[in-house]
Amino acid sequence: MSDLLYKEGHALLIGIQYKGTNIRSLNTTTNDVKALSALLQDKQKAAYPPNQVTTLLEQEATTQNILDALDDLAQKTKEKEDSTVVIQYSGHGGVLEDTTFFVPYDFDIQSYTDKNLNKDKIVASHQFVEKLNKIKAKRLLVILDCCHSGGMTNTRDLEIENNNFLDKIQKELSPQGLIEVVEESNNTRNLNKVQPSTGRVILTSCKAEEKALDVSVNNKNGLFTEALLEVLGGQDNFEKDGYVDIWDIQRYLTKVVPRRALELEAHLQHPVVASIENLEGRFIVCAYDRTRSLQSSGQATPSQTNNQITHNDNNMDEIKRKVGEFVSKNRIKDCLNYLGQQLPSDGLIKELKGQFEENERGNSRGILSRDSYNIEHRRIVAKIMDNYG
Repeated sequence: MSDLLYKEGHALLIGIQYKGTNIRSLNTTTNDVKALSALLQDKQKAAYPPNQVTTLLEQEATTQNILDALDDLAQKTKEKEDSTVVIQYSGHGGVLEDTTFFVPYDFDIQSYTDKNLNKDKIVASHQFVEKLNKIKAKRLLVILDCCHSGGMTNTRDLEIENNNFLDKIQKELSPQGLIEVVEESNNTRNLNKVQPSTGRVILTSCKAEEKALDVSVNNKNGLFTEALLEVLGGQDNFEKDGYVDIWDIQRYLTKVVPRRALELEAHLQHPVVASIENLEGRFIVCAYDRTRSLQSSGQATPSQTNNQITHNDNNMDEIKRKVGEFVSKNRIKDCLNYLGQQLPSDGLIKELKGQFEENERGNSRGILSRDSYNIEHRRIVAKIMDNYG
């Protein structure tokens, strides 16, 4: 794919770890924002103009800076209604009595624990919604990764109240009720619908009653963002046409995140993709380098497809059942041997088998640390489950 420039693409990405504050620190939020920013500006992927991607990290993400950045985004897109806008917030969210709010870096934690909230040091949900309503872009995607396991303080009654954050913010974003996005059938998904597409979509890292894991297979990003980056990069793309749409995101995240959460921490986490209003046409979020994505994931490129084996659906159902059984018993070597016998022409299985054997050798010889071994082991298992489970 040659270099692109998606002039209509705009983004505001906010990531706060709260280091140097009295707020419970998060592990991966700033890494998550940096990674998404890099992907959006990648000229072979989303190709958003760099001057239209704003990031606010740590000390930059103060109450006033966040509000100003939302105003700036509305101003930039005021005369450009055919724009696509992505807003990501990775940090804490809070609820105190009748106030639902995002937690900026300069949050007054003492006023919160005293239950006398300093409202000059929060981004209240009603302020956030008012700012969004001023953004007139035809396509708006709001990504909220803000209900992290562990919470924001050690005060139990406050954290119980915070469990309502996602439910309350969703209701404020859409008083008439959110409509969960379900993948459309193939015959409605064609590139002729790219231009007239409209809609406002909210993507949350978990359901309202759940918590988002701040760990992942790659140990660099949160579990949710790790999977989001994969699908935006073209992983498991439905059309394999070089574009990622809302249905690609919905299908991949709802499949991969719950499975990995169970494997990593025996934890329940289910991302939600829902429309706030007027979801019409094929809502394209970004492009991707189709050939590079297929090669890196071990899938066949279009020129290779005719030489690849076609798997029988009934046989694949049995394979999935057996793979799940092997993985549940941690019999990964047996699982890979079984897959190799059932799908001898599948290059990804051979690749995973080689990686598994190398990781086991490194562990048995004491070359790898326990953490390094476990990270690689989890990555291989996740890859098996993503493709064959």
